[in-house]
Amino acid sequence: ALFFWTLDHTAPALWLTSTWSTGGDVASHVFYAREFMAWLPTGKISGWMPESFAGFPAFTFYFPLPFTLASLLQFIVGQQVAFKFASMLPALLLPPATYVLGYAWGFRVPSRLLAAAGTTGFIIGGATSIWGGNLLAQLAGEFSYSWGFFFVLLFWSALAVSLQRGGRWWILAAVLEACVALSHGYALLAAGFGAFIYLAR
Repeated sequence: ALFFWTLDHTAPALWLTSTWSTGGDVASHVFYAREFMAWLPTGKISGWMPESFAGFPAFTFYFPLPFTLASLLQFIVGQQVAFKFASMLPALLLPPATYVLGYAWGFRVPSRLLAAAGTTGFIIGGATSIWGGNLLAQLAGEFSYSWGFFFVLLFWSALAVSLQRGGRWWILAAVLEACVALSHGYALLAAGFGAFIYLAR
């Protein structure tokens, strides 16, 4: 219910139009996305971006995982729609990821729902749009940050389960931490420093 209520705040019908989104930093991200979407089917995953400063290697200044997701989605829904899905979905996935973290930490169901609802309140707010995480930030181009924090919550969840149950859960935690690193540097800092809480338990 929280997911669909939040989705309703994003004018979801516009996600499916065959137009490129814009606003804030999105215009430069669209350029990255179009280039990478053209490269991926040919097997090329890096190259020269002749955007400014006489050009630079791709992903010198940004992170590849969101663009990889968009490039894979393009085979199903087309380039423009794939980019919109990749740029808007992470904010909508934060409440479910918060619920999963509450489960991993042993919270009861009401506490997990309350945490997810609190995350939803953050998402529809506009106070932190410059940093990412909320819907306004997604529209301004801060979606990589949101992907990073989505994976941070899952990383902390997998880390908690691996410490509780042992086994090979640490492999999932390592993969999720790699996803954090491929999404955003600030999120990686949060993942690392936040993991210190497990040493205090």
